[in-house]
Amino acid sequence: MPQPLASWLADRRHRPEAGRPAGTRGPMARKLWGPVLAAVVVGALALWALAAGGGDDICPEEPRRLAGHDFDNAVLQGENFACADLRGATLQYAELDDADLRNADLRNADLYEADVFDADLSGADLSGANLSGAVFNRSNLEDANLTRADLGAGNFEPANLAGADLRWADLEGTIFGKADLRGVDLRGAHFEYTIFHGSNLRGARFDDIDLTGPEWENSWKNTTCPDGHVTDHARESCAGHLSP
Repeated sequence: MPQPLASWLADRRHRPEAGRPAGTRGPMARKLWGPVLAAVVVGALALWALAAGGGDDICPEEPRRLAGHDFDNAVLQGENFACADLRGATLQYAELDDADLRNADLRNADLYEADVFDADLSGADLSGANLSGAVFNRSNLEDANLTRADLGAGNFEPANLAGADLRWADLEGTIFGKADLRGVDLRGAHFEYTIFHGSNLRGARFDDIDLTGPEWENSWKNTTCPDGHVTDHARESCAGHLSP
């Protein structure tokens, strides 16, 4: 038979736990508290590591040192060059599809007519590099440094260049069709027959340039200008809409 409630209460009062001071915990609570405290400590350490950059595993323990190396015509698809030193390397006609080049140092490298499809070059330093004729379809160049780089006749349709630094870059004949160019810095860049069809230039920084010449015809169709204005036909430019 079930124990009567009054008897059960009286029995509880005579157990050791009944006389425990308020706020103390029994053995079971202590067993549970240990793992909870450990989990809290581990979580706090993980958050601290992320805040300090410890969660960033981009760079291998020993980044590859390949400065000045000759990779002309090399097949380097899917290669891991994250944080690699490729300063002055020659990669003419190289195949770099799906390569990991995050944070790589490619200053003054020569990538003339290289195939760089679906590659990750976010944070890479390409300042002074020769990218003329190279194809970067669907590649990620977010926050890349492209100052004084030669992108002439290069194809970035579509590519992610959000936040990239393109000051003083040569963009003659460069195709940025449907590219993400939000927040890019284009001050001092050389434009001539540059194509921005369908690209997003919201927040981009330009010099006060003349967009009325024939070299700008058919360059701006469906383009989001720095101030958010969207052009509605090929002959409409971002003139008057270059200030973010």
